Amino acid sequence: AAALSSSLEAACRDRPLLLSCEGLSGDIPGRAGVSEYAAAVELAPVIARVVRHHGYSGATLLFSLRDPQDWLFSAYLHNIRGTRLDMDFAEYAAAFRRSADLRGIVDRVRAACPDNPVTTSRLVDTTEARFGPATPLLAPFELPEEVLSRLIPPRFVNPALPAALITPFRRLNRGPLTGKALKAAKARLLAGSAAEQPDTAAR
Repeated sequence: AAALSSSLEAACRDRPLLLSCEGLSGDIPGRAGVSEYAAAVELAPVIARVVRHHGYSGATLLFSLRDPQDWLFSAYLHNIRGTRLDMDFAEYAAAFRRSADLRGIVDRVRAACPDNPVTTSRLVDTTEARFGPATPLLAPFELPEEVLSRLIPPRFVNPALPAALITPFRRLNRGPLTGKALKAAKARLLAGSAAEQPDTAAR
């Protein structure tokens, strides 16, 4: 709250404000003992309150959602890549199935923020949109084309772990390497996979 408040001190209050960050919903489930996005339920009213304190009213909260099974598999791949997770997907899905109830989290946020509109968009519906997942974020501002034409569409910068690397990464995660050595070994595998599939890596 303090960091957000400090950032807003420099914002211009005579124009709309857009805040967008996956971290505003907390850590991804599967890391550091996190079992679901429950932190979003606590963070949302704090964010709305801080924004209101700095002169902005009518804050709308928008959550981008995925279908439960798709999201579970995506989270699994990111955790295989970024942690020492060594479960197979069936084990992971059984352990973290509750975390895939993203609409349930949104319903809890809505109850925690009765004075703020809470809306959702589906990631699958925005993949081909002009500004990708950011498209629904921009829509409420009704920006003229002369402004939109100056915006740079987001690049695809966080590709999922290739399926072929799941087993090698699990092997590394349960092996002896730690810290920078483990990270470097994963980076070498990723670089090799990207070199074999240049068209996929370039998207």
